[in-house]
Amino acid sequence: MSSAASDPFYVFRDGLQGRMDRIHSKFGEAHDMLNNDSGSSGDFRRIIQKLKRELKHASRQLNDLEMTVRAVERERDQFQHIDDAELRSRKEFIANTSASIDGMTRDIESGNIKEKLERDEQEALRVLRPTGTLGAVNQVEMSNTNYIHDQQARTQLTLRQQDETLVELGESVDRVGLMADRINEELVDQNRMLNDFEADLDRAAEEMGFMMGKLAKLLKTKDTCQIWVILLLGLTIIVLGFMVIYLP
Repeated sequence: MSSAASDPFYVFRDGLQGRMDRIHSKFGEAHDMLNNDSGSSGDFRRIIQKLKRELKHASRQLNDLEMTVRAVERERDQFQHIDDAELRSRKEFIANTSASIDGMTRDIESGNIKEKLERDEQEALRVLRPTGTLGAVNQVEMSNTNYIHDQQARTQLTLRQQDETLVELGESVDRVGLMADRINEELVDQNRMLNDFEADLDRAAEEMGFMMGKLAKLLKTKDTCQIWVILLLGLTIIVLGFMVIYLP
């Protein structure tokens, strides 16, 4: 059986499982609001929208994970470290996760959720709806006044929802920016390490050239092969001496 520490399947599976745990938590929160008919209209709507986005992300992650399992099934000879029991376990995880995603997706598209969203929207419009007659003196003018009030309330609600969406978008942009900053820092660190490594190699090459030049003068030869043989023999003697002195 493959090791969880060395198999990338488990890394991706754990990432998906973490997302599913967050989805289940939000799903339970949404159902508490639905069953108790509680929470503001904006809160419930935001939770449902977030659930839809998260379920789509989870579905894409699951598809990627399923492709790895299919690759193992197609090329069993190349994945002998994954035995049949492990393969069944992976397929069961994918099947169970798929069923969970499908079930929650159907649930948030159900009539109960839509009715709750509609009730919340109507309540929000009622709160935002202006009062007053605007000078109406008959039924026709009052009908026009009601229409104006309704449109004003709906415009305010739309603007509020757009503001909420912009805030969420801004938070997402901030998160992406932080990720980009971290990636840039890692790239800068790696570039610095590469530069230091190249400098060390240059210094080592200079020191080796200087030492070989001294040996060439000492041995009165310019044959680099002979010099390298002498260096290797000297290194071997040092290693053997260390082993004799420090090893039992």
